[in-house]
Amino acid sequence: MTVLAIRNLAKAYGGVQAVRDVSFVVAAGELLAMIGPNGAGKTTCFNMLNGQVTPDAGSVEFEGRSLLGLTPRQIWRLGVGRTFQITATFGSMTVRENVQMALLSHHRRLWSMTALATRSFVGDADALLARVGMREQADRPCAVLAYGDLKRVELAVALASVFIERMRNGIIVLALLLLATGLLSLFALRPRLRKTALVTATVALFLIAIGGLGVATAIKPIASNFKDLVASVSIAWDTERYTAWRDDKQAPPVLPSGETIDTSVYQRIAWFKQGLLIAREHPLGVGFGRNAFGHGLKAKYGEGGGHSHSGLLDLAIGTGVPGIILWLGFLASLGYLAWKQYRHTRSFAALLLLLLLLDFGARMFLDSIIRDHMLQQFMFLVGLAAVMMVAEGPEKRKPSA
Repeated sequence: MTVLAIRNLAKAYGGVQAVRDVSFVVAAGELLAMIGPNGAGKTTCFNMLNGQVTPDAGSVEFEGRSLLGLTPRQIWRLGVGRTFQITATFGSMTVRENVQMALLSHHRRLWSMTALATRSFVGDADALLARVGMREQADRPCAVLAYGDLKRVELAVALASVFIERMRNGIIVLALLLLATGLLSLFALRPRLRKTALVTATVALFLIAIGGLGVATAIKPIASNFKDLVASVSIAWDTERYTAWRDDKQAPPVLPSGETIDTSVYQRIAWFKQGLLIAREHPLGVGFGRNAFGHGLKAKYGEGGGHSHSGLLDLAIGTGVPGIILWLGFLASLGYLAWKQYRHTRSFAALLLLLLLLDFGARMFLDSIIRDHMLQQFMFLVGLAAVMMVAEGPEKRKPSA
C-alpha cells in the first residue's frame, strides 16, 4: 500500500529553480533515500513535504490525504515526522525524557510539564527507544551522546506520532473493555449501592467510554466533516466504479470537496463489501488460511491479495457458514459459562475469561486477528482462564451483601 505519494513537485526562488518535477512514492515498510550534491534541492523538497515551504506545483499525499496547506504541526499529528541535519534534542534532559516530550506534545499534555511529567508515557517512550536501539541509554543526558546516537533519539521522537496514530483501534477496544469491566463491577456491587449511586456510576462509565472513542477519533480523524464522511462511505461502497481498493498503484478517489478520501476508511469499507459478496458466493468457504480474502478476490477478479481487515469476515470467507456458526457458538458457550460462574461466585478467573472474550470479540470485527500468533495467543489465554475457572469450582458462593 502506498503511504506517501509525491507527484510533479516544483519550487522556484526568483529565477532559481530549486526543485523541478520531482515524483516518487513510498510504500508501507519501504526505506527510500534521496541523494544528491549540495544545492540539488533535497532540503527544499523535505521542507515542502513537511509543510514549511509551499510548493509552486505538484501534490503531496500521505495515506491518500493531501498535505498541501497544512501546517507542520498538523502534518506531524497525521503521522509524518522529521529530523534535521543539525540535532535538536534537549541536552539537559535524558534520552527517555526527550521522547516523553514528543508523546506529551502529541497528546496535547504540554500543560503537564511538571515533576509528574517524567512519569507520563514511560512505557511508550521505552518501546520507541527499543525500536531504534537506544533503550539501554534511556537514562543518559542527551548532552553526552555521540552524534550518531543523537540521530537515533531524534528518530524515536519522529516515530512518536506514528506510534500514537497506530493505537486508534486499540483505544476503541480499550474504551469498550473499560465500560464492560465497570458494568460487571457495578453488577457485583449492586446490592450494596443505592439506586442514585448506581445510576450515577453507570452514566459516568458511558461518558468515559464515549470519551475514549473521542480520543481515538482525535488521534486519526475519519473525515474532516460529516459531509465528507457520508461521501467517503458512498464512494467506498461503489466498488465497481472505484477500483483502487484492489490496486495499490491507483490513486485513491477524490471527494466532492476536492479532498482525497482517507485510504484506511475507503479500503476497509470496500473490502467489507467485497468480503460479504465473496462469502455469499462461497457459502462453504474457499479454504481456511491467513489470505482467504485474497484467494476469494483472485477467484472473482483474477487479482488481489491479503486480508479484509475483519477477522470475522476472513473466517466467513475461509470456512463459510458452518465455520462461522461453530466459531460464534464456541465463543458464546464460553461466555455463558463464564458469566454464569461470575454471577454466582464472583470468580476472578470467570471475570478474566469474560474480558478476554469481549476484547477478542470486539477486535475481530475491526482487525484480521483470527489467524497466526494472534489466534494462538487468544486460544492459550482462554484455555488457561477456563482451566482456572473450573479449578475454582462451583462450590464457592458469592459473598453476602
